[in-house]
Amino acid sequence: KSRWEAEKNSVDEVKRLKSEIEKLHGEIENAQLRYEYEKAAKLKYSDLPALEQKLQEAELTERHARALLRLTDEQEQLRVIGHIVKGQMNVAQTEEYIERLLQQRQTVPPKGRTTYIIKDVRLFLNSISRGLDMMRQAGVEADWGRKDTDEAILLTIRIPKKAEI
Repeated sequence: KSRWEAEKNSVDEVKRLKSEIEKLHGEIENAQLRYEYEKAAKLKYSDLPALEQKLQEAELTERHARALLRLTDEQEQLRVIGHIVKGQMNVAQTEEYIERLLQQRQTVPPKGRTTYIIKDVRLFLNSISRGLDMMRQAGVEADWGRKDTDEAILLTIRIPKKAEI
């Protein structure tokens, strides 16, 4: 819940800053219309850049935070934030950069499909038997035969092509 509140506060801050910037643009325009060029210059070259810088920092915090949450080390997060700001990275670039960092850190390859080695074939034979029982309950007269040899167990499964009615 606190993370949601932090994101909501960040969004509210961005909205507030954008509103202030729009208001400041209006003040600059009014000052120019009233020939108050000194006031217009101060607003345009001092106040406006400061507000735009705050907006950029707030947007960075809001839009990049989710990507940064994938990094668990706080020091690494701070280092990456510096890299993002310095490189003026957008969200997609940030996510890509963090994904590369995480892949470099990963030493164990991702688990593939688990391979089972089961020497007792009764498990498989029981599965076949249960499957055929389910077919019989559904009305298909399936049957199977088993023949044990020295080298293998031979199974013959008979499934009629047409259901017997």
